[in-house]
Amino acid sequence: MEMLNILGKIYGAELRNELIDESLFGDGFNLKEAVKISKSHSLGALLAIALEKTQYFTTLSSDIQKAISTLKLSSMKKSICFDSESSALYDEFNKQGIDFMPLKGIIIKELYPEIGMREFADHDILIRRKDAKAVKHIFASRNYKIESYGKSHHDVYEKLPFYNYEIHRCLFDDGGVVSSKYFKNVWDKAANIGNHRYELNENDCYIYILAHAFKHLENSGNGLRYLLDIYVIERAWKDKLDHDYIRKEMATIDMLEFYETSLILAKKFLNEDNESLSDEENVMLNKIFLSGTYGTIEHRVENQLKKKSKFRYFLSRAFMPWSSLKMFYPFIAYTFIFIPFFWAWRLIYSLIFKFSRVKAEIDAIKKN
Repeated sequence: MEMLNILGKIYGAELRNELIDESLFGDGFNLKEAVKISKSHSLGALLAIALEKTQYFTTLSSDIQKAISTLKLSSMKKSICFDSESSALYDEFNKQGIDFMPLKGIIIKELYPEIGMREFADHDILIRRKDAKAVKHIFASRNYKIESYGKSHHDVYEKLPFYNYEIHRCLFDDGGVVSSKYFKNVWDKAANIGNHRYELNENDCYIYILAHAFKHLENSGNGLRYLLDIYVIERAWKDKLDHDYIRKEMATIDMLEFYETSLILAKKFLNEDNESLSDEENVMLNKIFLSGTYGTIEHRVENQLKKKSKFRYFLSRAFMPWSSLKMFYPFIAYTFIFIPFFWAWRLIYSLIFKFSRVKAEIDAIKKN
C-alpha cells in the first residue's frame, strides 16, 4: 500500500497543479511498479506528465525518460485523433438529422488540466433508438467494423488503429444494478446546444457518471481512475454543482452512500487535506486497486455470489435467462423452440473459444 499512497500524492499534486514533493521519490518509490500500477488503471499518461515536471525525472536515463514520455505522447495522439474523428461523425449526424449526446469520457477528459491526461478506451454516444440503423450505415461508410449491433443497449464499432465507439440506445439495460427507469427519460433532461447535439447539465451529467461507476463497482469492480474522475469533476464544476440536488437524486436511486464514500475516498487518496485513510477506507481502496480500470472476473463473481447461491449463479451463466435472451437475442427469445439449441451451442462455443475465461470464472466460484 505504500506505493499506492505515494502515487495518490503524485496524482493529486498534478491535478491541483502543485509542485510534487521530491521526497516521495525516496526508498519507498519504485518506478517500474509505479508505471505498472498506473498503466493498469489507465493513469500512465497522468503519471508521465507529473514525472516530467520533477527533478527526479532528470536523474533517469534517456531511454527511461523516452519510455515515460511515450505514455503521455501516445495518449495525446489518441485524444487528438478521436476528437477529429468524432467531429466528422457529429457533422454526419447533423447532416442526417440524427440527435446525439456525447457521454462519459468524452465529457470528463475535457475537465482534466492537460490534453491526453485522462485516458480512455472508447467514446460513448447516446442516440435515439429509431436512428440506430442510420448510424450503423454511417459507421459502415467510414470503414468501421461492426463489432456488435442490436445485441444490447449499445452497438460497438471499431476501426484501426484504435477507434472504438459505443453507440447507446439507452443509458442502462433493464434489470441491471442501476435503475434504468430513472434514466429512461434522459432526453427530456437534456438541452439542445446546436444542430442535433444535446447535453445534460452538469448536475445530471455527474449523476449519470456516478451511476455508471456504481454499475462497474457492483459488477466487475472499478479502478482508481473513477476516484480521480470524481475529484476532477468536483473541482472543475464546483460553482455549477448543486450538491443538495445531487444527494437527493442519488438517494432516489439508492446510491447516496456510494457517492459520499467515493468522494471522501477520492479526497483522501489524492491527499487534498493531508488526511490519512482509516483502516476501513484502506480496505476499500485496496479493493478498488485490485480491480484495474474495468474490473475483474473475480470481483464480478464475488459480487454476484452476494446476491445468489453458487448453484443459482451457475444456472444463470450456463443457461442464459429469458430476460437476457430478450435483450441480446430477441429472435431466439421469441422463438421458444430454438432456446435449448442456443443454450447447447453457447456452452460448446464458450468451452472451445473462451476456455480461459470460463476457467477463470469457475476458479472464482470455487474461491468464493
